[in-house]
Amino acid sequence: MSFPEDEFVDSIPSLTTNEDFLTREILLTHNPDDRQLDSDMLLQLVESTFCSATENVIVLQSGACFHEFCNRVFAAKFDVISTGNIDLVGSEEPISLTISKISNEMLSGCFEGENLHRKTIILLEMLSHYRWDAKVVLALASFACSFGLFQLILQLQSDNALAGYSDKTVVAAWGLHSVGNKLSSLCTNLGEHVAKCQQQIETRYYDKLLQMFKEKHVDNQEVLSTLFPLQSEYPFKNSSSTECGILELENKVVVLLISKPELIPVDELFFLVQQTSDHPQRNKFEGSYEILWVPIPSSREWNLADKINFEFFSDRLPWFSIRRPWSLNSTVVSYIRQEWNFNDDPIMVVLNENGMVTNLNAMDMVWIWGPKAFPFSNSREKELWEQENCMLDLIINGISPSLTQWVEEGKNIYTIDQEKICTSLTFHKVQFFWLRLERIKRLISAYQDSDKTSKELAEFLDFNRNENWAIIGQGSSTDVLKLDAEKLKECLDLLPLWCKNVTTMGLVGAIKSGCEPSSAGGTCNHSELFPYEEGLVNKTVICGSCKSPMEKFVLYKCEE
Repeated sequence: MSFPEDEFVDSIPSLTTNEDFLTREILLTHNPDDRQLDSDMLLQLVESTFCSATENVIVLQSGACFHEFCNRVFAAKFDVISTGNIDLVGSEEPISLTISKISNEMLSGCFEGENLHRKTIILLEMLSHYRWDAKVVLALASFACSFGLFQLILQLQSDNALAGYSDKTVVAAWGLHSVGNKLSSLCTNLGEHVAKCQQQIETRYYDKLLQMFKEKHVDNQEVLSTLFPLQSEYPFKNSSSTECGILELENKVVVLLISKPELIPVDELFFLVQQTSDHPQRNKFEGSYEILWVPIPSSREWNLADKINFEFFSDRLPWFSIRRPWSLNSTVVSYIRQEWNFNDDPIMVVLNENGMVTNLNAMDMVWIWGPKAFPFSNSREKELWEQENCMLDLIINGISPSLTQWVEEGKNIYTIDQEKICTSLTFHKVQFFWLRLERIKRLISAYQDSDKTSKELAEFLDFNRNENWAIIGQGSSTDVLKLDAEKLKECLDLLPLWCKNVTTMGLVGAIKSGCEPSSAGGTCNHSELFPYEEGLVNKTVICGSCKSPMEKFVLYKCEE
């Protein structure tokens, strides 16, 4: 069944002005495209729906089974199954959805006395892309759908109390239910779009962070603002819980202490505070750098225990901390984990005054040298290793003021791995000694392949914590002796043999002369050259080969 478009328009007789205006208004809604609908088959389905509804009325009145009645009515209902065999070419939506939309539009506002002319025009606009025959059949099908549902409810009144209840509240409830389903579907779609947008935002933010740390900056304000874009003018707080802004860190080296909310064991935390805030050299660099604690939990979400730990430590530690770390951007957290290699173990990432990363982990530097390591950069770390020529000073520096003073005075010092006889050091200082020693061993491993002094230090510190050993040295001298427990006992047994040489050779030289074997066979012709320095003439030098005092000669060399 079809109507040629041109013949339909030409066949319109002479109309009055109102009729002509109405006709033109209707024709303006007509904008057909390539959609093709099998109108004949859809019309047959409409006819079967009306017939089925009429038959069901007769069947129900004759006392037929209620379930049989329902089955017959639902069999004629418009759904995906019954309309799936009807061809609709050129449309993006199924025919059942089109019929449902038109049916809903017919029913909407029908109880409020809506303008029927306006509603008709709206329906024609909804059907604007269909041919005239398809418009008629679709409108009739939509009415049949509403009629079938109404007829079903009408017939169920005698058996279903809800169907017979005409309270407007129930009608409104069904309307809200329909709206709720539509909103749920809409929210699902919006959620998918929001997730995609969020993914794009995070990707661009991550790229911005990557690019930012490649560029040069006038100060560190842009970097800190990008890392911590919190919705507050004061994103940080100090130990007294005073709110602080990013300007507090301007023109300063910022050390980002990144860790879990529980930080580190309390004893290690105590020593870390000692090395950063209570160190004797801290005043020398006052105002030059600040430590900012950035707690990141192992899981993506903050739990109650994490928040309790953060509040406890942030109110007591002498550092800056993020005021609401649980609001830290997830992209920043991902950047810290991936680019700065944060794997739950505490790290100290150093940003210089311009916001550039100068060290991805200065934790070992701080443990070993404290504020002396300022500005905590990689170049400063290398410089400190090159300056370390006294083994004894390195391993005991900062442990005790008395030990540091003895080194400066050139006294003989014995470092013995036997806590029962370490009466000069408290338990906490012994623990600090071991923590620093472990850090020295770990950090020096990165330099031992390229630096001779570092290699010697690494070999010298190659020991087992469970073994007993001793280190003997004098002041800042590079001549240091390391002995295991058996060798130390042997040297002490030989005390009568070497003690007479202490005055001339020094303690370390005397022990070496008495405990280490001399070169066998013939005269030792080993020689060493030392540049002249004040007091060298009066100093006894021990031969590295035969362990005997060496004879002194003055050598003059012409530079021409």
